[in-house]
Amino acid sequence: MLRSTIKEICFYLGLLGFIYVLIYGMNLKALEVKDSVHQSDSLEQKNLKFWDEPEKVDEPEVKQESKTKIPEELSSLIEKDEPVVFLPELFMEKPKILQEQKVESQKKILMDKDNPLYIPLFFDPEKNGINYAHQEIEYDLTDPLILRIGPLSVTAAGISLRMSRENGEFFDFEFALDLKKKFANMYMLSFQWPLDLIPEGNIEFLNDHGTVLWRHNVTENKISQWHAFVNSKQKTAMVSNPRKNNHHKHRLNITGHNLSSFGFFGKDIFYIPFWKIKEPFRFCISKESIEGRIALCSKRYHFIRKGGRFWALTENKIVQPKVTVNDRTVTRKGSALFVDENKSIKFSAMMGNGSYFEFVSRPKKINIVDMVLNEKSNEIEIIGYDLPPLGPISPIERIASDPLDFLNFAPTIGDFRQFWKAIIPVGGNLFLRGNGGAPFKQPFVYAKLPRKTIRPRILLKSPKATYSRTVRLKGEITEAVTISSSQQVAHNISPRTFTWDFLAQKPGAMNSARLEVFDGKQKLYAFHEIYRGFPRDLSLRTTGVLTNNLEVVVLGEISGQWWFEKILGWNNEWLSLQRWGVSGKYFKAIAGFGGGANGQSIINLDVNTYDLKYRLSPGIWGRDPTLGIMANYQTVTIEKYQASMGGAGVFWARSLPKFFDQIFNIVPFMRYPKWVDVESIFYFMPGSSHTRLGINSAINFHGKVMWTPQFFGEGGFGFKLFQFDDLTKNKSVGLAVAYGTIGVGYNF
Repeated sequence: MLRSTIKEICFYLGLLGFIYVLIYGMNLKALEVKDSVHQSDSLEQKNLKFWDEPEKVDEPEVKQESKTKIPEELSSLIEKDEPVVFLPELFMEKPKILQEQKVESQKKILMDKDNPLYIPLFFDPEKNGINYAHQEIEYDLTDPLILRIGPLSVTAAGISLRMSRENGEFFDFEFALDLKKKFANMYMLSFQWPLDLIPEGNIEFLNDHGTVLWRHNVTENKISQWHAFVNSKQKTAMVSNPRKNNHHKHRLNITGHNLSSFGFFGKDIFYIPFWKIKEPFRFCISKESIEGRIALCSKRYHFIRKGGRFWALTENKIVQPKVTVNDRTVTRKGSALFVDENKSIKFSAMMGNGSYFEFVSRPKKINIVDMVLNEKSNEIEIIGYDLPPLGPISPIERIASDPLDFLNFAPTIGDFRQFWKAIIPVGGNLFLRGNGGAPFKQPFVYAKLPRKTIRPRILLKSPKATYSRTVRLKGEITEAVTISSSQQVAHNISPRTFTWDFLAQKPGAMNSARLEVFDGKQKLYAFHEIYRGFPRDLSLRTTGVLTNNLEVVVLGEISGQWWFEKILGWNNEWLSLQRWGVSGKYFKAIAGFGGGANGQSIINLDVNTYDLKYRLSPGIWGRDPTLGIMANYQTVTIEKYQASMGGAGVFWARSLPKFFDQIFNIVPFMRYPKWVDVESIFYFMPGSSHTRLGINSAINFHGKVMWTPQFFGEGGFGFKLFQFDDLTKNKSVGLAVAYGTIGVGYNF
């Protein structure tokens, strides 16, 4: 009987305790955060330094009006006679844009899979009756929690804030020198938004009147560092659990925060003066430029302090969704047409939970070079460059990789357009980001598209650049169609093969020539591009030479070179085509001063140099990088002594690497394409029996900046060593010179 009574008393005491805990938990408004490491107040007071006493941090308040104007409907979410539900925020998944842009890696995409030895030509859309209609915004907010803009979708839940506190050990730098292990309560606060839509910008806390309570600039680099912290096992802090006697080590519990876009941890969180923010707020992320503006705002939050801790609580309430265009309310589903694409449009949408999205933007012109119908798949294939469309695309590799790219030695001269390929269904449209980042729809108007199966192709080994006005190209067609050209000669050799004399009219530029393709009665235009370079240049230089007698000799110098497309019309790829060049230099002493102790000046110094150069890889001088070998002949006069000699050397030439180009570009008149070359020569063959050679060598570094395609400035430096015996006069002559040059030149 007594045992039964005790059981009943225990049961009722347990029931009362459960009811008390339940009521206490309701008063806390569900303050439990799932990924926090909780401890009793006594443990906190004994072991922990309280970082939740921010009164010690002096943080100035930011009070100014934000450019993000939240509608008045959002300012009255909470009314005294309506219930408010407080919920802690938990990130369940990363916010993302549906159907986000995907890049499929595909090498040599211009090559047809069935014909890998040929390069397809492009069908110019504008020349083939394809017109670009006015761009437009296509939106849908019929689901109050999902905003669809073109192919993109932004969810209301993907714009949120989360705050928690973790207890345990962590590592920190003291005075930026020593890494110290500390033990404290560590707050963590993070933000979520679609990074695909706003990759960086300003985070702001706005009150109900649009006043900025706090602002912080977030860059892509800061976001990358945050992701490295929350996702990397090596960089995750270690904590110990004081509840266990053995202080078993485990990783910092950041569940949920690892799905965030950006955040603060530990002492960094006090960049946010949350202890001073007493009023409700929304966090907004915005990016602004001269091109436009885009912004996202969350639902309503506020900070409270309860139980010795700070909490960030949400206030959920259903609001009426709303869409405005240029501040006028419109239907929740529709489109807005850009009649004048030079004027920006303002679009805003308020979602059902109070989240807000807006942009001020205008369309960008899309660059399309090819648009054809693939009859097998019944799809439209589009090739363009630079601004890529939204959705799946495949890059077109046109620039060969440089083994020194990891050193930022990328080339700075060439065709740097980033080509891509997109596939859309028949009757479909492209979507692309406009100025400011907003997505726009680009419709097309056409009667009939060129068929992919009649696309002309040229041989893969066809030159990409030339010195000549005309270039003979050979190609094929998969279907028997007629080929011709009104610009230059083109004709069918057989029903499916043709030759084409490509016309490159303008030197120093990329030349585009058209080929006419007759598909039945339909006349279509395909085109190809080849760069035409200048084969010759001539320059005048002033050279300052420092001799081994510490004499400065000023010389005037003239230099010229000539590169050949081919030798005597021979098309051999290894021995003729874009391989050979000749060059010559002549300089003569104008004046000299300084010199040895006897004060005698060497002013009679003449040097003639002639070079025959061979490129190890074909290409155009001033555009295509190369390594080469050279045969050299030199005559030199020092005072009254003369010698001639032959030798050999190597040269290397390329555009100025990007790393150095960025340095030179600090000076305004250097912000032009730059070409550099270096050569090393050793002379070992005397030109006559009256001369005996010692060590004769030269190392020359030369660079030029192309102010126009034809006029350039140049400079260089180097070292020359002359040693020879004049046997007729029984005289040994030696001279070592270090020199620098500066001059101007002309390509022709």
